[in-house]
Amino acid sequence: MPLTEVEKLQRDNYYLQMQVDVLKKLKALRENPPSANSPI
Repeated sequence: MPLTEVEKLQRDNYYLQMQVDVLKKLKALRENPPSANSPI
């Protein structure tokens, strides 16, 4: 069964939010890199 327009938009929104979350984590790691001794 094909997705409705709303379902497509919800899927796209979820995907984009995941990208935003990954980029926020990357930015945080670049600004505050973990020290060599600390566990991740």
